[in-house]
Amino acid sequence: MVPRQKRLVRAQFPLVLNEGRRVTSKHFSAAISSKTAGYAVVVPKKLIRKATERHQIKRKLFEILRASKHPFAVIVFLRTAVHGVHYQEMKAEIEKLLASITHL
Repeated sequence: MVPRQKRLVRAQFPLVLNEGRRVTSKHFSAAISSKTAGYAVVVPKKLIRKATERHQIKRKLFEILRASKHPFAVIVFLRTAVHGVHYQEMKAEIEKLLASITHL
């Protein structure tokens, strides 16, 4: 898990969503802003019904974000169900999303 001080709180979501840039890929959408720092992952119940599966996906995504060590705020939204998508594929897709933002 990401340490509490590295997590983005709900009160900061509007700042990142309004001031940041959006990038999308096949399974994920991300809002990225340089105004603050931290990470958040949103996995809607509409896509993944079971809480255990949602938490498993969140843990994987938090680990990917923690390892990337970017100095800006990132909110990752799940766009489609990721059943059967392996960790390495998720990691490559997230890294490609983050790399697409060269300057903020």
